[in-house]
Amino acid sequence: MELVGWCYDKPVGKDYMTRGEACLKNIGSADLVFVDTGREVTIGFAKFDFEQRIKAYPNKGASGSDFAEFDQQIAIMPVQIDQELEGVTMKWNVQSTCSSCVTSKTRWADNQNNKAGDNAYWDADDWSQYSGRWGTIQTTWSGTAKESIDLGWSVTATVDASDAATATADFGSSGIKEVRELAPRCDAIVRGSAPGCVLPFFKLNWTVDTNLYPAAGAYYWYMEQVMPDHAGSKRWDSLMHYLGPDTPVKNSTGVRGRRKTAVRVCVTAPGACTRPTRR
Repeated sequence: MELVGWCYDKPVGKDYMTRGEACLKNIGSADLVFVDTGREVTIGFAKFDFEQRIKAYPNKGASGSDFAEFDQQIAIMPVQIDQELEGVTMKWNVQSTCSSCVTSKTRWADNQNNKAGDNAYWDADDWSQYSGRWGTIQTTWSGTAKESIDLGWSVTATVDASDAATATADFGSSGIKEVRELAPRCDAIVRGSAPGCVLPFFKLNWTVDTNLYPAAGAYYWYMEQVMPDHAGSKRWDSLMHYLGPDTPVKNSTGVRGRRKTAVRVCVTAPGACTRPTRR
């Protein structure tokens, strides 16, 4: 049921993220007003709390499918449903700019992970704060290079008391083009690795043991604090970037060959090195 396992008991009111998972608990509530548009009469009110999850899989083996994949989930908890509405049906609308994606239908479940039909539904005479609905969709990517995928979300609610009364709550998008806080990136460019997806807005930290590597520690400090571009400094928002496998190697005579980047990373002591596996 819970797409992001560590998210369930996180405090409400904050959002949390890793390189592959987003736990969004700061979306808030929606107060829905249902008006019969034919008669311009207010039928009733309903209030729901919302949360969202995003899970990006680093390679197709991790997702269990034959393609790169990221999944999305919405959790809807009822707070108030007027009896005059008779029943409320909620549809989750997910928009995507992906050109190489296939997205599944939303699978709905209740708090006990029992199937809950094609849409989220609550009977106005039979609901409680524990009758939440969890909607999950799967998106697979079959591209051959890389793609940043912008997303958008909203819900549309209808009621049993009227065919003409609807209400919509808009949750915005994955972010403007310059930032894209929640936009997954899928790619097939990492040499020796299957296609996969990540949430690139989250930046990884690399901690250097300055006691073990004093010269390296001094070098990194100088880069971050003294050099004009402050390379590698989170404080100055000047983060370092991974050089892909096709990055040209430059020397005194010009470009020659290709770089085998990050072949080994020493994490314990000189001579004790392991190959990196992170995307």
